[in-house]
This record gives sequence, C-alpha cells and structure tokens, in this order.
Amino acid sequence: MWFLLVLEAKLGVENNPPFNFNNDYRTVTQVYKLMSNEYRYFPIRYGINACKAIAANVMGIHKILECGNFTGCRGVEKGKTYHICNWTIDESKYPPRMPRGSYMVEVTVMYHEEEVGVINGFGEVLDLEPQIFA
Repeated sequence: MWFLLVLEAKLGVENNPPFNFNNDYRTVTQVYKLMSNEYRYFPIRYGINACKAIAANVMGIHKILECGNFTGCRGVEKGKTYHICNWTIDESKYPPRMPRGSYMVEVTVMYHEEEVGVINGFGEVLDLEPQIFA
C-alpha cells in the first residue's frame, strides 16, 4: 500500500504573468525500481495534464482532495501553501501483478515546456496475503 502522510507545496510569489492552472500544467511521471542497491528505470512512464487527471480520477488520484486545503485546480493562488494529507493510492487502479519491491516515483511538474518542480515519492509493493507453500 502506498501512503502519503503530509505534503506541503507553495507556489511562487514572483510577479509573473497570470497563468491558467487548469490548462497549462502537466506532469511527467517516471517510476524507478530499487535493484542492486540503486533505483533503476522501470517501464512505467507517462505524461498527463494534472488537473484533467484529478477530475477524471486517473489511477485513483482523486483521493488527493479528501484531506488538506487543496481542493483541485480551480482557485489555486500564488503565494499560498497547500497541504495534502493522509493520501493513499487506490491500488485497484494500478497495473496488476506489480513485482514486489521498493519503488521511487518521480513526478516532474511542467508549465508549457519549462520544468517547475520535481516531487519524489517512495513506496513498497508487498504481498498482503500470506503465501502458502505445499
């Protein structure tokens, strides 16, 4: 099970031109698997419009709105700190038969073609049901 206790993010307060958070931001996600004591590329990589993914509940991400003051992309303001807490990923929306092990998920936030930030998350895939060997 993947679990995020608390995430804080603050948008910059610079005097940049206004932006439309709903349309201009996308994320590129790359998964790495811990092998031989280092994280190596794992064949899961995708890019998606972040706000559309939340609205469509892609891979169960809509749960991100259940705790904290982040209510989605509408009304996001510069200079405000946003909190996301007690977030769990809906495993039923992920690929079946994921290999057991430790993973790092790197999410790169892009504004048009510019990298705005990188978020690294760490998790582990475990067998939750006991294995019975005959």
